Amino acid sequence: MTARRNRIEGVGAAVLTVCSLLAVPATTAAAPPATSACSSPTQNQGFRHADPADVGIDPAALNDAIGFGTSKGAYAIQVYRHGCRVGDDTRIGNLPMPLASASKGVASVAVGRAISLGYFGLDDPLGKFFPQADPEHAALTVRQVLTQTTGLRFTWAADIAGIATDEVSQTLDNPFAFAPGTTFQYGQAVLVLLPKIVEIATGMDFQDFVQRELMAP
Repeated sequence: MTARRNRIEGVGAAVLTVCSLLAVPATTAAAPPATSACSSPTQNQGFRHADPADVGIDPAALNDAIGFGTSKGAYAIQVYRHGCRVGDDTRIGNLPMPLASASKGVASVAVGRAISLGYFGLDDPLGKFFPQADPEHAALTVRQVLTQTTGLRFTWAADIAGIATDEVSQTLDNPFAFAPGTTFQYGQAVLVLLPKIVEIATGMDFQDFVQRELMAP
């Protein structure tokens, strides 16, 4: 599981996906409303390029945003809106890269896909998947893991210990710092439960499931 997590939650690249996050400064006239959208990409044809103004983005603001990203060392910036690629500064070309925390988004979409296919539910307790958990940890839900509201105490030392041993066991043994569902607290190791839940519920390797249900389509 550790090797899979390292591949899925990986090391480091910056990929920026922007929908409507480019705010126009108050002194600048607002961009015109979007007048077009692009069809979904196919396996043989990627996202269609569109002029930023055609999808309601101020081209000058977009250029400023991309320039800011590259000035900070980003080497793979791609901006999308309404299914269209409207900005791109990807100096590495189509080279596969580890995605670091961007893979958390992939994991969350994979969980959503598994839920939509009926494999499990958002409010299913962890005890359904991890019968070895004590009653308090077993009562935590998939939703609380996704929203980082498990209440489990987070420390880097515990996370590193989990990577070196068994992240699932480490997470299920972590003490609580807050009542579950009450407080957001970012943690790394707790998220390893999500791919494992997908594997247990679907009977498939997590990466095989992601390839079949997300990447290939």
